[in-house]
This record gives sequence, structure tokens and C-alpha cells, in this order.
Amino acid sequence: MGSTQEAKFSFKRLLSRAALLVAAFGAGAGMADGYVRIVLGGKTLHWSDPNIDWQLNTESFSGLDSVGVSDAADRAFATWNQISKSAINFQRGADTAAADYSKSSHLVYLDSDNSSGFFPNGSGTVAITPIIYSTSDGRMIDVDIIFNGKDFDFALHAGGNDFDLQDVMTHEIGHMIGLDHSPVHGSSMWPYVAPGQWLHRSLTQDDISGGIAAAKIGGIAVLKGKLHDFEGENLQGGGVGLIRADDGRLAATGISNANGNWVVKGIPAGQYYVYAFPIEGYMTAANFTSDSAVKTDFGVEFYGGFGNPYQITATQGDTTDCGTLQVARDGAVQDVFRHAQLIAQGETKAVTVFGSNLQANNTTLIDFSNQILLGSSTSTSSMVSTMASVGSNCPVGSYDLFLELANGELEVVPGAIEVVAAAPKVTSLNLSNGDISGGDEVIVEGENFVDGAYVIVGGREAQATQFIHSTRIGFTTPASDGGVADVIVQNPDGQEATLIDAFQYSAIPRYADLFPRAGYRGGGTELRVIGSGFTSGMSVEIDGTTSTPTVHSSTFFTVIAPPASRTGSVDIVLVSADQVRTSYADIYTYVNTPDPRIESFTPESGKKNGGTEVNLYGDNLGGSVRVRFGVDPVTAQGGQFAGGVELAANSKLTMTTPSNPVGSYGVVVELPNGQGAIANSTFQFEGSLSAGGGCGGVATGQSGGKPSDWLAFVILIGGWYLLQRPKFRHQSV
Repeated sequence: MGSTQEAKFSFKRLLSRAALLVAAFGAGAGMADGYVRIVLGGKTLHWSDPNIDWQLNTESFSGLDSVGVSDAADRAFATWNQISKSAINFQRGADTAAADYSKSSHLVYLDSDNSSGFFPNGSGTVAITPIIYSTSDGRMIDVDIIFNGKDFDFALHAGGNDFDLQDVMTHEIGHMIGLDHSPVHGSSMWPYVAPGQWLHRSLTQDDISGGIAAAKIGGIAVLKGKLHDFEGENLQGGGVGLIRADDGRLAATGISNANGNWVVKGIPAGQYYVYAFPIEGYMTAANFTSDSAVKTDFGVEFYGGFGNPYQITATQGDTTDCGTLQVARDGAVQDVFRHAQLIAQGETKAVTVFGSNLQANNTTLIDFSNQILLGSSTSTSSMVSTMASVGSNCPVGSYDLFLELANGELEVVPGAIEVVAAAPKVTSLNLSNGDISGGDEVIVEGENFVDGAYVIVGGREAQATQFIHSTRIGFTTPASDGGVADVIVQNPDGQEATLIDAFQYSAIPRYADLFPRAGYRGGGTELRVIGSGFTSGMSVEIDGTTSTPTVHSSTFFTVIAPPASRTGSVDIVLVSADQVRTSYADIYTYVNTPDPRIESFTPESGKKNGGTEVNLYGDNLGGSVRVRFGVDPVTAQGGQFAGGVELAANSKLTMTTPSNPVGSYGVVVELPNGQGAIANSTFQFEGSLSAGGGCGGVATGQSGGKPSDWLAFVILIGGWYLLQRPKFRHQSV
């Protein structure tokens, strides 16, 4: 697979000639939404029904555990489902083996050989989201997510050299609901991703506001306004940022349309500072799929000015018009800042912004948060740096950094700092081994655990996870294929901690029942044991003496009881091949009397409704013996007791068979003390013959007309590609 330090997210469109005509005459209608919504031909892409089914092709992710892939996908979709006030509701459908996005409904799969055609050599695209949409109203019809398995490797954990599957999938799902790339560096919708990155697993407020705007529940807070360039003309393609006045967090971004209008929906109610900025640097017009223009030849400006910006109120259920903002003239400064600087609550870190045309010794970094303290700035013509100290109670989220030159020129890096909670740490488990079938209850100890955290064992999500304390989480182990597994605690923000090789999965033999339950102290009794987890290499200890069983299946083995020095109940210990011991107390009893034995019985068949008189011959049958017919001839389990059992002699019993289904079954004798024996031959229960017979037949008919099965067909309008632009695929509806 190809290796890279960084790659880009992308998604495509395919336009027909009719769609181009609509786009040519329809652009600029209405307002441009924030965060940023996908707008094509003047139509904002949207779902008519917010309940969206999706399917996963786990088999396509070769090299990754299919259960782990499934779990990662569920977590990614759940992240968007959990947005409060959003109606978006992803629902998982049945898994599929399909690997053709053009024939599926909301398919998620990995393309390992570029059969989709979206990953030519050198594309640099980690994953892609093809969208079929209606050119008449922007309604999305089919959206799929395709991972580039030809050029990149994916992992079920963060921090390595591969791309984290959950991180990338969360980003692509944002496109699935109709969101474009975002200029916020810490946003899940930021267009670039690095190997091992986890930040896109969780959503910034910018992403959350986009999810609400895509499908809202009830009234939401809305800000809108208009941008003019420095000559007073409508400014198309200008960025708009909203900073929360109470704590300085970046709440959302937007982009103005051809009329200069902008609107941002779904933000939290409260006071905001609002500014305009050019979308440039690493986030450019090329990163947008929307077909509106992006203008960059202007400078950063606030409503009210940078020195004393207005506080604009956003009210739940209302729309506030911020009015018209005339932006500043374009400056020479341009930042080159790729990824948000992660700083934990209570932490101090150096922050450096690289760029061009900065003023040496005269460029200052500024933020709007009362919870982040920036030290003195040091600058050259290509960089400016400072120490950033984040308060221990600083709200997690995205924070802007503004670059101010001595001449008053401004540049902004939206979401340059991402304040995160302290990362979790995992120190120990109270149980270090368990059964491959899962179900073992474990406590993981550590630090900085958060309610809602996931526990992942060997790549598979644990069940019944219970947050106990910031230092303890309880969980039930998932099933495994065996071996040593890492244990990962992943907090809701996507940060994780790993305890390497912490849990040993074994095929642990477990007892359910045995026959007989007692045997002669001189040894030689064959025990038939049923349970689970039986494998070759296991051993059995009976009252401290080790024996080697004959393993017939994972649920059944036989073993010969060794001699004992005493009578009475004894323990049996089942020892797995890798020496995991499971003890069962007092489940077998040694007695002084020899074991019973069945030599034969007559007759060997009878009616299924019972009542057949049978004579059974053997040794050591004793008194008060019970006889079971219809038992499993291998395990000696099941069956019904015979009626009228009488001891004719020490070596002969008479009885009447019970009713039983037709078939060949074993016969068992049981003594009151638990000793028993199973016959070497079986008893055949026979069905009754009917009184007569004849010729039967079934005929079915179908009236003339159309056949019951038809070949389906689909007609796609258009179908030629625009090579000079990013591409969607669309269908006229």
C-alpha cells in the first residue's frame, strides 16, 4: 500500500448537460448556508426524509476484523445521530456483499483495486462520497461512501501509521447529510487527514450546527447578514465566522452567496462576535464541491470592528439580521496552517503559525477566549509563535487565532486551537484472561475516563459498558477468535488509550453436564461430558489426578475416571490447552459398588406411541433402577423414563417403553446413587403404517399474461464527465 504523511478527503459529482444549463442560470438564488452546505446549481443538497438507511460491506475491508469494522461504522454514524435538535437519523440495514455504488442504496465499502474508477494513480484521496441528486430541487437520492484501499491502509485504532477507519468515516458521513468541507481546522469536515489521526471522530460546534441545519427539529437560532467588498459591491464567496462572546469558542462558519447574503442556522442561543474572512491558505476554493465562487482578495473584518466588535444576540426560534458588513481591503499576509493545535485543559503548549509576508518582530497572535492565555509573540517574516496556556475549566472546542500586524492588518486561522479534555490512561484490568465466546465481566482501571466512553477489546467493541468513575469502567468482553488482545478505552471525543496485550482469550472449557454422575472407586468408568470450549490439548483433573480426554467436538468429550483412594464427592477441573483452569466442586462421586452394564435388550424396536414390553439384560443392575429410552446414543442426554420397571434378577429388568419420536435412540440405566450405563445398541421407535395408499399429485397453474419476474432497468440522463471540476454523479428526477 502507498504511504503518505497526509492525504485529502474528497467527493465527486457527475453533471449532465441539462444540469449545467440549470446551474448557469440558477446560481445565486437564495442564501448560502453555513458550515458549509453543498450547493449545486443554486440548489442546496438535502434529504426529503431524514431517516436514512445505510448498508455496510464488511467483507471488502480485507485484513481488518469484520466485527471491528462493523463497530467502528456504528460509532461513526452514532456520532451524527446524537446531535441534539437534529432530525437526521441513520438506520443500519442488512450487511451486503455489494461493491458497486451505482447499484446500491447508501453503501459503505472499501475499493481495493479502483473498480469504482474514483482512485486513479496519484489521486491522494483517502475516501470519496458519490452523490446522486435531483437537479430540480437538490434532493439527494443515493449517497455512498467508498474507501481507497488501493493506495491506503486503514486501522481500527488511532495513533499508528494507517488511517483510522472511524475518523475517516465520520468525515464522510458529514458529506452524506449534505455538508461540504469546512474551513475550521479542527472540524470533522476539514478537508485533510493524517495517518493515525483521531480528531475527526468527534464533531465541533461547526459540524453540529451543520447537522442541525441539514435537518432540524423545532425552532433554531439563526443569524444572517450581507457582505460587501471594500468598494461596496456584493461579496460572493466570503467566509463568515461566529465566535461565542462568553468563552471565545468558534461556533460556526458560513459562506456568502452571489448576492453577498449569508445565513448560519442551528447555533446555540447566546451572544456572538461575527467576522468576515477570506478562505485561503490550505483551505481553498478547490476544497469545496459547491459550485459557487470563493473570493479571497479582501481582509478580515468584524461587525463593529476588531477593537470593539458588536455582541450580536442569537435567540432560540428566531432569526437575527446582523445587517451589512463592508470588509477590509486585501492584505499581504497569508497563513499556512494545516491542522489544529490540540491543547488539553490545564495544559501549556507552544503554538506556531507559519505564513508569508508577516512582519518580523511586529506580528502578534490574539484570541477571544478568557480561558486561554497567550504569551508574548515572537515573529519572523514567515512565522509567529507564542505559548498558549489553557485553563483547567476551559470549555472544549475550537478557538480562532488572529494574526495582527503593526499596520493593523489582520489574518485569521479559524479553529487553530482545539481544546480537548485530558486524554484517558489505562493502567490495569482486574481480569486478564477469558473465554473466546466472550461474556466475561471485567473492570478496567485508569484515569480521565468519561461517561459514554467505549471499551474495545481486540478491535471489537465491548458489551454492557458501564461508566463507574473517571478511573473505572466495567464491561463485558466481546467474542474473539482467540489470542492476546489490546484493550482500548475511547472517550466520546475520540481520544483513546491502549493497554497492549492486556487480555488473553482462550478456548476455556466449561462444564454443563455429565453421565454418569457416580462410578466405582476402582476406576475405569467412562464419563461423557458436555459443555463448551473443548479443544485438543486440554486435560481433566478428577480429584487431583490428571487424565487426557478424548475430545469429540467443542461441546463433548469422554474421559476414563482414574482409581480413587476414597469414596465420596470429588472436584473436577477442566484445564485448557493454554493452562486456564476452571474448577467444578463435588460434581462426581466415587462409590464402592461396581458399575452397572447393559449387555442386550429385546425386542430392539417398538411403536412410537410406546407400550412395547422390553427385557433388558446386564450386570450389577441393582434395585430401584430407572431406565431411559430415547436418549442421545453418544452423550447419554435426553430421553423419557420407561414405565413399570421391575428387577426380575440381578441381571434382568422388564419394562414398558415410553412414547418417543420415530428414530433410533440410546438406552440408559441409572442407579439411585448416580451410577449408570448406556447400551451399545439402540432402540428403534417406528411409525404406524397407514391403512391404505394411492396415487397423489399437486398441480399449480397461472393465468396467462405477464411473467412473474421481470428484468429491472434504469435510465440515467446525461453521463458525461467534466474533467476540469470535482465531480458528482446525478440523476434528473
